[in-house]
Amino acid sequence: MSPVKQPGERPYVPPHMEAAMRSFDDALSSFRTRMARVEQLEMPESERVDPEDLARAAARPDAPPQLKAVATAVAEGRCTWDDVLKGRTSLAPEIAELFAASGPGIEARLREAEHEEAAGRAEADEAAAVAAAEAERDRMRPWLDGR
Repeated sequence: MSPVKQPGERPYVPPHMEAAMRSFDDALSSFRTRMARVEQLEMPESERVDPEDLARAAARPDAPPQLKAVATAVAEGRCTWDDVLKGRTSLAPEIAELFAASGPGIEARLREAEHEEAAGRAEADEAAAVAAAEAERDRMRPWLDGR
């Protein structure tokens, strides 16, 4: 029969598991803190550019050659105008050339957007790992509690 535990009291953890449990608890605490901060961020509203407006601009006789090159890539099916608006430079080199021709400011914002996208994927991976670790801890709970 296992002893009665007081509220908030940690269950018995075998000595060889204590370091791993501390590490897990620290990671979980850090993750929850980061998630709370992210949930409090205010995202500014930005004007949405219509892909059709971009297509019309590319069709104008005075359109820059880089924009016309992107229009060709779109016509060939290698990318869409929405891909262009989202800065998906890996789909067609013409998109990267368009952004490069638009000035250093847009290049910096594009690199920043790519970095943020990668960070978002890393956070999602971390969240999945924490969820898996929590599930494993819950599965092991009866054993850890001495049941």
